[in-house]
Amino acid sequence: MGNQFSTTTLVTTKDSHGHAYWVGINSKPFFKGSRKNCYYGYLNGYGPRAGEKVVVKRFSDGSGTKKKWETEMLKVKWAHHFAEAFAEHANCPRIKVNQPQVVLMDTVSKMNQIYEGRGRSGSLNEDDWVSIEENIKADDFQTFCGVDRKSHSSSVMGAFTHFTYHQSGGRAIVSDIQGVVKDGGDSFHVTDPVIHSLQGSFGKDDGGVVRINEFFKMHRCSSICRDMPKMLPLTPPPSFEDITSVPMMFAHRPIVPSAPLYENVFIP
Repeated sequence: MGNQFSTTTLVTTKDSHGHAYWVGINSKPFFKGSRKNCYYGYLNGYGPRAGEKVVVKRFSDGSGTKKKWETEMLKVKWAHHFAEAFAEHANCPRIKVNQPQVVLMDTVSKMNQIYEGRGRSGSLNEDDWVSIEENIKADDFQTFCGVDRKSHSSSVMGAFTHFTYHQSGGRAIVSDIQGVVKDGGDSFHVTDPVIHSLQGSFGKDDGGVVRINEFFKMHRCSSICRDMPKMLPLTPPPSFEDITSVPMMFAHRPIVPSAPLYENVFIP
């Protein structure tokens, strides 16, 4: 199955059973976003996952450096740890966050170079760093902003965003996650988390304290998060130039996380 794709990556890291895989990639993206283009691919190799359909992502502006992907992976790691903690908090729904593997492109097929134009910002090129992740199979793929009270799924994801603010000690929120609802709303499978932090340390999508403030202006707490501290609305939101210190979010009560912060999660 994977043999029909001649654009490939270098061999990926071996799994826990010693199986190594590389990826054949379709030359035409199935989705073009403002930040990333998404391609279907298939795992090649000799292990049990050979032939598995995966998603390969590349920055659409052509600047997919290893350093830039390190920021993306930091967001994924941060979101994953808090999703695990959320599942343990009052039996909240489980949120599975895709954990991509970042690899270097090795060979780009001649047909792909002709089809898309070698060197163009939207095309796959040798020496590009790309991510490989599990394919989320669903037709109802959506973005969970966590502010729509009309649906159960948005209410849950809004509580999760509020929970990440609580667990981070008011330093950041995980928001705008894309994915699907599974098991009738009892679980979620998501990818590409966006993180807004007080210091604006999570890439171009990090809207800082302004976006955190915007979330709490729109968010309405559910039974999951109504007792958690939240940022007091700032009117008008401060500009980035005005942010010189952590704002006084709680005038009368300290932040008391319901669980300790993960020591191995780096928060800038």
